[in-house]
Amino acid sequence: MSQPEKWWWGFLPLVLLWILINLFINGSVETDLTSRSKAALGSLIMNPVVSASGRDITLAGLAFSPADAQTAATKVDNVWGVRQVANLVQTPPIAKPYDWQIVRDGNDITLSGYVPNAVTKTRLLEAMSKHFGQAAIKDQLNYASGAPESFEKGALFAIGQLAELTEGKAVLKDDNFFISGKAPTNAVYDAVVKAVQTPPPGISLVKAEIIAPLQYIFNVTRLDEKLTLTGNVPSEDIHRKILADAKTAFFGEDIVDQLHVRGNAPTGFSEALFAGLTALARLTNGVLTITNTDVKLSGEALYERAVPAIRAELEKHLPADFKADTSAITVGTQEAGIDTGTCQAELNRLLGKSTILFETNEAIISPTSEGLLDRIVTIIQRCPNGTINISGHTDSTGDESFNLALSDKRARAVFDYLIAAGVPADRLTATGYGSSRPVASNETEEGRAQNRRIEFTVE
Repeated sequence: MSQPEKWWWGFLPLVLLWILINLFINGSVETDLTSRSKAALGSLIMNPVVSASGRDITLAGLAFSPADAQTAATKVDNVWGVRQVANLVQTPPIAKPYDWQIVRDGNDITLSGYVPNAVTKTRLLEAMSKHFGQAAIKDQLNYASGAPESFEKGALFAIGQLAELTEGKAVLKDDNFFISGKAPTNAVYDAVVKAVQTPPPGISLVKAEIIAPLQYIFNVTRLDEKLTLTGNVPSEDIHRKILADAKTAFFGEDIVDQLHVRGNAPTGFSEALFAGLTALARLTNGVLTITNTDVKLSGEALYERAVPAIRAELEKHLPADFKADTSAITVGTQEAGIDTGTCQAELNRLLGKSTILFETNEAIISPTSEGLLDRIVTIIQRCPNGTINISGHTDSTGDESFNLALSDKRARAVFDYLIAAGVPADRLTATGYGSSRPVASNETEEGRAQNRRIEFTVE
């Protein structure tokens, strides 16, 4: 006769042992299958998720093609001990059109659009590091299927070209290529414009909008008593002042005006062109060219000491960001000597064309008269036996004692200029006469202008 109450307690440990054995064995089997299944996948699946239920495997993650997803499932199914595989691997959606772009804003680089797989993405990012160095790169790429065969080569080509520009954008839309941006130099502009005409096979250039560096050019050529002005000026007011100053500084020369008013001049451009004109007025058959902030001056100075003086004055009056190249300034050939009579006639002829000008009520020589003074220097140097008296004169406006002192100071300013140019001091005298020796009526502005003068007397 059975007595369950006696053997039941002996059966209970066997049940518990059976449960523990199954938990241990099944847990160990699932862990083992999961580990070996992941190892079998290699790099086929991005962010793989593998889970086991007994000997059944569920596989999830991202594959970059249906073929890769099927291959992954097959590899797991071939793992020893796996009974069946539930393949939940996803593939990127198909993008149409297949858009990709890179945008550069200084040192900020943004990649966006689609990329077909992780390998291609890695190659593109490596190319970015190579071309852009320490620039801040924003990766906004998404995975998508449907990339054309030429995608990677086209993207690498676009990265390389955009890296040459200071800012811009390159776009791939399927196999169509667009690029825009600003080039830092003319050489880069030429190179990029040429390169984008021949993109990689399979890529078609649709539009290239590359902006060349700002070319703001002002040019003056002085040749055979003819002054030709070409290029750009910032405003009509500056245009008029250039012509007025040129008429004074390049007295008696024909002026051909081919200037155009154009905005967006570099800061300080007006100051640079007036400084350049003053320097050019001291040369013969010279050329002044200002391109953006680069100033180039060439030609012949009238005497040896003028060369360093011209260079120093130009450097002094150029705005801070402008650079001058005056290496092509040379010294012209000295003309033959002349007697004192011819010297006087030459000085009178020259002063008949122009007048030495000063700042209003000051003894400061106007820069526009430096070219005239340099020609006076050369005439005086050609007659070494003559003594030159420099006389200063004013109109009758204002206090006579002030005018007398002013005329004397102005004569002395010319005296100092000639000495600095190399004329011996013992050949010069300077005297001021105020308004006591007029050559025209002081009742008119024209007459007063004639009375404000410097004269030279050769003895």
